[in-house]
Amino acid sequence: MSKCYKLFCEQYPDTYKQILSVYKDTVALGNAEKTVAQRQQLFHSTSKRFTQLFNSVAKCHAFEGAFLLAGSVVNQDGGIGYMHTTPSAENFFLERCRADEDEMVGHFKAHIYSRSSLAMVAEAFDGGKEPQDPCAEYVLSLNYIANSLFSLVGRGCNWASGRLFPWKNLPKNLAKSSIVCYNFPDNVLFPGEERQPRPKGGSKGISDLTLAECGTLIAALTDKSKHGLHFVVKPDLHGSPIIYGAPPDTDSKHAFAKRMYANLKCDRHG
Repeated sequence: MSKCYKLFCEQYPDTYKQILSVYKDTVALGNAEKTVAQRQQLFHSTSKRFTQLFNSVAKCHAFEGAFLLAGSVVNQDGGIGYMHTTPSAENFFLERCRADEDEMVGHFKAHIYSRSSLAMVAEAFDGGKEPQDPCAEYVLSLNYIANSLFSLVGRGCNWASGRLFPWKNLPKNLAKSSIVCYNFPDNVLFPGEERQPRPKGGSKGISDLTLAECGTLIAALTDKSKHGLHFVVKPDLHGSPIIYGAPPDTDSKHAFAKRMYANLKCDRHG
């Protein structure tokens, strides 16, 4: 093999690196269209190769390292994520970042899901201009909302790793996982809540949201302050509300925030 490589370099002294680079890109493009199962298999084989490479370099040359690997397609890659450290780098993330392997993978996936979704929404607005296709803007907005909620509650929740986001069953699923949502926008339809008057075709899940509601919800999801939408683990719920709405606007007819329970019942005692 080494002789073949040497002859190859001698035959193409000025372009052999470019040829090899193009070949690698071609192989990667050939693996682009895959089923979910094939994609998972590719991920596991890739992480295995990276692990072997890192360990080999650490053993032969004393180059220590750490890497995180995860897919960025939310509706396919919810169950795949991997982290590895070489022997002398063990516990680096735990000691320096105060996060174990599962937490680091979860944070990493949330980070790439968020950036991927934000990029898609930004494309819809064409650099700040009015979107040319309102339908595309709406679809991308729904996609961003689902991706963001997936990333916020996905770690450790099997129900949040499927292909479709369980919008109508979100309160019930949150209750099962002992998770409470805070600061859900007051003027946005709550998950599982039916719009009044009820549409003739019935509920359509997350598609019940209007474009304006999508914009309000995206603003709440991207708000990283204490007033933004966030989730908290609460081990002992005992019938307490699952979703706490944000305070109503000053011109609202309601004096108190809305709350929703696991059975989709709502009150205004927040």
